[in-house]
Amino acid sequence: ALIVPCYNEVDCIPFFEKELRLFLEELSHVQIVPNIDFSVLIVDNNSTDGSLELLKKLEASIEGLQVISCPVQGYGAALKYGYAHASADYLAFLDLDNTYPLKSLIDMWKKLHQEDLDIVYGARIHSNSDISIIRSFGNRLYVWLLRVLLGSKLSDVCSGMRIFKASKKGDVIALKDNGLAFSIEFTALSVKNKWKLSEVPIAYRDRVGDSKLSVVKDGFLFLFVVMKKWQS
Repeated sequence: ALIVPCYNEVDCIPFFEKELRLFLEELSHVQIVPNIDFSVLIVDNNSTDGSLELLKKLEASIEGLQVISCPVQGYGAALKYGYAHASADYLAFLDLDNTYPLKSLIDMWKKLHQEDLDIVYGARIHSNSDISIIRSFGNRLYVWLLRVLLGSKLSDVCSGMRIFKASKKGDVIALKDNGLAFSIEFTALSVKNKWKLSEVPIAYRDRVGDSKLSVVKDGFLFLFVVMKKWQS
């Protein structure tokens, strides 16, 4: 099951719909072992810009796509709500803002299955990535911090594209952060608990619409979350 959070992304939904339809068509022709039943769960997070209405139209036109609404505000809250309502054996997630290519899920799934991993991260920090300089700098800072404090070997600790075994979702849902810092708290959890993990380079792209990340405010929240996880 692919979990996709949505908060006021009305401009992004048409791009996502087009890519999703192309991905589903490609998936039907790709040999994947073992074969998978793929579903999409979009979690609307109290959108006020007409996103929910667009998503409901999408739900009616694409088989295997479901839209639910999370009453608690926040990126992390929406993802945890989606995990709690998904019944799949494996859970993936990515952002709806056009930054993460759906087709990368295929290579990530193959790596997860072939190496019997607990989680695979989509890695954005490489020479062909369109990630901004300031985001790349911040990510590298946290890569270093998690390496020093928790022994992480990941190159991208804030990635918004991952696949993991649903057997781990109880621990993920129990995480406390409901905002954007959920992503790095999730990473710290997987590293500290010694999950079998790896990553696959992905072609990160410019987002559609305005970013909801505050580099300074959320950057400090990320730091606070990492330090708490290190001390716990």
